[in-house]
Amino acid sequence: ETSTASKRRGSAEALMVEATLAELAARRAEKQKRLEETNVVWARRTGEIQEEIISIDKEITEHRGALNRILNPPDENLPPGPECLQFVMSDTFQLVASAVITLNMVVMVIRSHIRQHQSLFWAANQFFTLFYFLETIARMILLQRGFFFGALSVVWLNYLDIVILISSAGDCWLWPLLGSLGFVQRHHTPGGA
Repeated sequence: ETSTASKRRGSAEALMVEATLAELAARRAEKQKRLEETNVVWARRTGEIQEEIISIDKEITEHRGALNRILNPPDENLPPGPECLQFVMSDTFQLVASAVITLNMVVMVIRSHIRQHQSLFWAANQFFTLFYFLETIARMILLQRGFFFGALSVVWLNYLDIVILISSAGDCWLWPLLGSLGFVQRHHTPGGA
């Protein structure tokens, strides 16, 4: 009897454990179902929140752009000419032009003291005149009307550049051409002036 009683007790205990397992499985299934329902709700809500975040990011980008335009306004004083000639107004080019002018003055002083090597001085004079000519033409194209019209404190230098350029081009190119055609006689050596 003890073994039968023991078996019955074991069966009763097994039934209780099986009932507990069934109850736990049902509770787990219910929790799993609630989790899936929650995931669906949260997925929908997460999508809505993500859309709101994207919309806010767009607004942030727009406002950053507006702030950047306020803090760094576009330079409205850009010359109207081609953008490829903007370098003519740069500090670096102005420094190069100043160096060329200084070198031209040094060559002129040396030429006034040395009478040999006139062909070398003539070639240097041709280079300087060509540089001034190209630089002035580039500024005319870049500045357009602003080269001739504007604040007198600015444009008078442009007029001075034109007078100097015409004088230099006449001496370097026009007088020799007219001389070679027999229209004028030159009494000084090439490279003078």
